[in-house]
Amino acid sequence: MANNNAGQVTAGKPKLGGSVFRAPLTATLPTDAVTALAVDFVNQGYCSDEGFKNNMGITTENVKAWGGDVVLTTQTEKTDTFTVTLIETMNADVLKTVFGESRISGTLESGLAVQVNSEEQVESVWVCDMVLKGNIAKRVVIPYGKITAIGEVTYNDSGAVGYALTISARPDASGNTHYEYLKAPTVPDTTLSALSITGCTLSPTFAAGTTSYTTTTTSATNVITATATDNEATVVIKNGTTTVTSGNAATWSAGSNTVTVTVTNGNATKTYTVTVTKS
Repeated sequence: MANNNAGQVTAGKPKLGGSVFRAPLTATLPTDAVTALAVDFVNQGYCSDEGFKNNMGITTENVKAWGGDVVLTTQTEKTDTFTVTLIETMNADVLKTVFGESRISGTLESGLAVQVNSEEQVESVWVCDMVLKGNIAKRVVIPYGKITAIGEVTYNDSGAVGYALTISARPDASGNTHYEYLKAPTVPDTTLSALSITGCTLSPTFAAGTTSYTTTTTSATNVITATATDNEATVVIKNGTTTVTSGNAATWSAGSNTVTVTVTNGNATKTYTVTVTKS
């Protein structure tokens, strides 16, 4: 039996640049936590600090036998609803979500008009992107979500005006009301695929996972070549404090020379070291 693991306890923060998105039912649904959303998805802007809430309600009914014993409990209903308060209430895209696409006209600069009536809300695809502890991405996808309640809108001088929405999810063709995807961050590749010094034999033999080497030379100079495994990574070679471009020669002093090869990919780095002894 596994022990309790505090590392699996987390909080959910909105993804930088946008967390809640809405799209028409024709949009391509994401099937993982990190793939970029299709252009159909419209960012709904800032949400209140109450965050994005999910309520999976279950209603049951007890069946009693003669004498009062409960002999069976049946599930009579299961609901899947989400609540979020959108606070960019001067954003035309938010207003279209709340009141309907056809009920918003103009721009904030030219004059924005909102028509409020009893037009029925339409179903949409909803996505919420979050970042959990350890930069783990989480994405909630609602294939069929309909706004079924809008909370009281308060205008005062101390709080943000917001539209508190309840989104009810209905089952898709597979019977699922929503999907959840999680993905740990990808560790950038900072390895070398090749490292060589002409005329010299590295000890041990080069391997991407080995970072420390020695070699000897009798030459005044030798060409150093280092190639990163990932094309996005950068490679900096130094002989002592002197930078050497890959494919060019390094000049040795008598005795021990330290060559460092630093591979940088995003925020990650790895350094390979070669001690070159010139006799």
